[in-house]
Amino acid sequence: MGLIELPAELRLNIYEYFLLRHTRIKGGNQPNNSHLALARVCRTIHIEATPLLHTYISLRTEHQISKFVYHVDASRCNVVTWADVANDGRVMLTPQSSPVSRLFLALRKMTGLKCLRVFDCKSGVRAPDGPRFHGRVILKSEEAMFPDDGAMARSTPIETYKLCVSPTTRSTLFTNIPPTHICTLRLSGDCIFPDASDFSSLRELILDAVTGNHFDRRALDSTFTSSRLETFCYRMGGMGSLELRDSHLESLRTGIGTTIRRLALVGCSRLTGNGLAALFDQLRNLTYLALDMITVRQLQVGFIRVLSPKLELFKFAITNVSYAQPLIAEEVMLCDEIESLIDRDQPPQSMHLKLRDEVLQSSGRWAKWETMVKHRGIDLRTGVWGTEELQ
Repeated sequence: MGLIELPAELRLNIYEYFLLRHTRIKGGNQPNNSHLALARVCRTIHIEATPLLHTYISLRTEHQISKFVYHVDASRCNVVTWADVANDGRVMLTPQSSPVSRLFLALRKMTGLKCLRVFDCKSGVRAPDGPRFHGRVILKSEEAMFPDDGAMARSTPIETYKLCVSPTTRSTLFTNIPPTHICTLRLSGDCIFPDASDFSSLRELILDAVTGNHFDRRALDSTFTSSRLETFCYRMGGMGSLELRDSHLESLRTGIGTTIRRLALVGCSRLTGNGLAALFDQLRNLTYLALDMITVRQLQVGFIRVLSPKLELFKFAITNVSYAQPLIAEEVMLCDEIESLIDRDQPPQSMHLKLRDEVLQSSGRWAKWETMVKHRGIDLRTGVWGTEELQ
C-alpha cells in the first residue's frame, strides 16, 4: 500500500514523524532543508505536508541566510516556529553596533519563532577591512542574533533555546533573550550567565559537554532560580567539561529538581552511591532514568533499591576508566539490586542494560532474568543504548 492510499489522518502523522526524524542531530552536524523535498513528491502530499514542513527552517550558511532575508516572503516567514541557525557571533563595535552576519535580519522576520537551536558557523561572511574596523570586531553570541534587545520586543517569546556548539565556543547568555519564558534549555560549550535571572518557566534542562567553570562556582539552583524542573539531562563530554558531583545533585535534591520525572546522567565518574541514593530517594515521581556510570577506584551500591515505584523506563550502563581495575564484586551487587527492581510488584515496563558479560553470565543470572521478564511482561534489552535524551 502506497502513502497516498493511507487514510489522511495517518498520512499527517507520518509527515510529523518524518520532520521529527529529519531534525535529529547526527554527529553534531546541523540538519539541512532536505525535508522540503517531501512536498515535491506529488500534488496531494504538497498540499497536505507543506504547512507542516514550512514550520521548520535550517540556515547553515550566509548564502542561505541572505536568500531567506531577501527572497522569502513574510507569509512564509511568519509560520516558522522552529529554526536551526549557524551563529557567526561577531559584532562590529562601530558607533552603531551591528552584527557581521545578516542572521539577525532572518530571525527578525520569524515573528512566530518558538524554538531556536544554535550551531557553530562554518561558512560565514568576511568582516569589513580597513583602519575603521581594525580591532573593533568582537564575539557576542546573542547580540549577533538579537541586537538592541530585539528578542525583548517579540510578540511570540522563545520557549525552547538550545546551544549545540563545540566545547570551545563561548556564549554569553540571556543578555538579549529574556529567560522568563524559556521552558526548555540546552547548554553546551563555555556558557556565561548574568548574575541573576528569572527562570520561572524552565521545566527541561540539558547540560551536554558544558565547559568553563560557572557550575563549579555556583550551584544549579542559584543559577536557575525559581524553576521547577521536570527533566534534567547531563553528559560530561570530553576533557575540560563539567564533571557532575554530589554537590550538583544536592542542589537538585533540595532545590530546583524536586519535581523531576525524567533524569539522564551520562558519563558520570565523580558521583557516589550515597549521593545518588539521596537524590533518588527524593524523586518519588521519577518515571524515566538513564544512568551511565564510569568507575575509578570505588563503587558504592544501594542506590537502585530506592528508585521510585513509578519508574517506567530504566537504562543503566557501567564501565571503568582505562587505568582502573573493574570492580567486579560491586557490579555483581548492583546486578542483585537490578534483579530486585525486576521483582517489584510494579516493575519498570522497559529496561536497557549495558553490563559486563562475565557479570551477566555468572551463576546463570541472564537466563534467570530472561525468565523473570517474560513472566512480568518487561521489555529487557542489553548492549549500548543511545542518548536521545540529550537532543
